[in-house]
Amino acid sequence: MGFPLQQLRDIHEAPLPGAGPLDTALWLLAALGLAGGLLWLALSLYRQRIWWRHYLRWRRLQRSDPPNALAINQFLKSLLLSYQPRQEIAALTGQAWLLYLDRLGQTRFSQFGRHWEAWLYGQRPLGTQEAAALLAQCHRLLLALRRQTPC
Repeated sequence: MGFPLQQLRDIHEAPLPGAGPLDTALWLLAALGLAGGLLWLALSLYRQRIWWRHYLRWRRLQRSDPPNALAINQFLKSLLLSYQPRQEIAALTGQAWLLYLDRLGQTRFSQFGRHWEAWLYGQRPLGTQEAAALLAQCHRLLLALRRQTPC
């Protein structure tokens, strides 16, 4: 017994799913969300890379024997140049520089103000305890800058 093909009917008579305007909008929204997430991830990794680079430099300073006041000052300048505008940082020296560091990172660098210039210009050697206290303040500043976005 034969069945004519003209009598065959589709079981599902609804329109075939296609790329309607809602589907296109959802795919576009998903693609934008994915791109935004990837951009956020890239910026986050960049920020962490900058911070870790400074952290490792601080660790090298900590292991140097004896730590040098000029090297500590150079570390602080390069650290802040990564996070603050150059025009704010470049001209700061002496007590103004130490006060700026204190405001920025809730540190106590200004307590070294009496001897800072003498340490930097070699008129007075930096003692072991003083170097340890300076490096502790550097670490405190480094931790305060961890969540900031580099320039």
